[in-house]
Amino acid sequence: MAFDDWAASLENSCAVCQRDDEEAKECRTRWGCDTEQSDEDWQESGALALEPCIFCDGRDDNCPDCEGTNQIPIKRCPWKLIEPGHRQLVQLVNLVQFGLLPAPGGWLDQPAVFTQAWDLVMAEKGRIDAARAKKAADDARREQARMHQQRGV
Repeated sequence: MAFDDWAASLENSCAVCQRDDEEAKECRTRWGCDTEQSDEDWQESGALALEPCIFCDGRDDNCPDCEGTNQIPIKRCPWKLIEPGHRQLVQLVNLVQFGLLPAPGGWLDQPAVFTQAWDLVMAEKGRIDAARAKKAADDARREQARMHQQRGV
């Protein structure tokens, strides 16, 4: 879910990396399909990261997970890092947002595991959306300050 909007703008595609040709082999290495990307490949491919850090929320300069950067680099294909059941859950949550429930009937007719997971997934989605909004606002403030500085205001 965290990758849905962002991933749509990437060149990375499972359809490419699953082919059996030289371009696919090179893409698999560059994209982290089989092993972790090098730092250079990670930077060149868009530097996908979890932000804010899910362990310290940017509050610990000595965090072993983000190393004080408030970002956890994702140097493997995101689909290789999650279990198939989790991927299916994310797809079901996306369908619900379009008004389609996974099972016939209303909300109370849905499997308990789904309705319980819904709360968890939506809480995480809310956290991610809030982090994105904060980053966008911070970026806008920095840009505005930069423009005022250029004008000498």
